[in-house]
Amino acid sequence: MVNILFYGAALLLVLIFWSLFPMLVKYKISKKNVNVTILDFSWGVFIGAFFPSTIFVGDLLSQTTIGSLLTISVIGMLNFVGVVSMFTAYSRGKLGIVAPISNAGQSIMIAVFSSLLYFFSLLYKSLIAGVILMSGIILMSYGRKNEKARNRASIYFSVIAAVSWTFMWLLFYTLPRQQSPIVYYWALSGVSLAAALVYSHLNKNKNTTKIRHMSRSTLFAGILNGSATAVFAYAYTINPVLSPLVITLVSPIIVIMSLIFLKEKFSAKEAIGILVVIAALLIFNFI
Repeated sequence: MVNILFYGAALLLVLIFWSLFPMLVKYKISKKNVNVTILDFSWGVFIGAFFPSTIFVGDLLSQTTIGSLLTISVIGMLNFVGVVSMFTAYSRGKLGIVAPISNAGQSIMIAVFSSLLYFFSLLYKSLIAGVILMSGIILMSYGRKNEKARNRASIYFSVIAAVSWTFMWLLFYTLPRQQSPIVYYWALSGVSLAAALVYSHLNKNKNTTKIRHMSRSTLFAGILNGSATAVFAYAYTINPVLSPLVITLVSPIIVIMSLIFLKEKFSAKEAIGILVVIAALLIFNFI
């Protein structure tokens, strides 16, 4: 009973944190400060993932092979590509559009690849959900005329983020089971942070220098995401069927919050597209 309550509390924590952090990032981000925001966020993720991993971190070097460390490095870079792409999408488009694409995209693509590799009986349902998802994305790309180019750019970047994170998670669960997934995630967040430091330095300019500061909201968003993702990585190993349902709930919550707090407005096609993308997730998980 205690384990069930602990697992349920962990999923609730993940749901709350994953719903909040995109709002905090979107609140501060702009085209001029993407690299700074990415660095602040990466620091937050590294810090947030560290606290859940402290119980297991002593065994990281003693139990992890060179092959695992190389895999962690690749996974960390895939995560960094996902963060850069997603933050670029945040800076260009509406949160209520790009967040559902990223969440639904990685969930359904992971399902498709998992079906091909392990659960072939679920392949057709995964492919149907994928087709519905693509229909929703196409609809969302046709927003208001004056926003069409910007919307499409943000959608492309959110799709790239979804693809990067899909392969990140597929590789993540090939790592040896003798080590806690929480520690693995903390290690890969360190790789992502190192990449963010280099990226921020290479993209440094006058605007970056003027706004160079540790944004409290972005740092806090990173801490929320880091701790939530570390907990989710552990929860997934306990119940790989129930845990992904959290992502299904995150998307509509973010859309509602973007309407209330960010005052985002959607055209009819965008609104239908958002509903179709969320429907793709619901169909795959509940039908």
